[in-house]
Amino acid sequence: MAQRLDAALESEAQYRDENVACLDDAQLALYEAWRARRLRRVLKSEVSALLRSGAAFEHTFTQEALGLELALVAAGGRTWVAIERVRDSCELRDALEPFDEILAVEGVVVEPPDEAAFQALCELIAGAPRPLTLTLLRRRATPPTTADGVGG
Repeated sequence: MAQRLDAALESEAQYRDENVACLDDAQLALYEAWRARRLRRVLKSEVSALLRSGAAFEHTFTQEALGLELALVAAGGRTWVAIERVRDSCELRDALEPFDEILAVEGVVVEPPDEAAFQALCELIAGAPRPLTLTLLRRRATPPTTADGVGG
């Protein structure tokens, strides 16, 4: 099922590449705003499908420390926020594995991040009040091409 999400994001990137070459700056700004809204709709739809299929699941963390270390991972042509390490103190220590993906935080879909957005997301998760609900996707230990770990 993760391939479906990857394919949707790849299709979105291809669509963007095919449509920006002929735009001036003002048109490009409008297009990027429209594209961001479209990307959020695509991601929300795909996350909903993954939840319905059982490939993804939600968990509401109640402990202050989640017991997770996160990484920004690039593999398969896209970037995502992954679980890098599951500590013994994690509520889901027996259910999560390295490279499982965080799809949403409190129902808000995580868009493919760059380094700055990843750091901001880590700060948001660390500082958010508990309980905190994460939507997670089992990736079955997809090896990364790059990773930058952050504890949480």
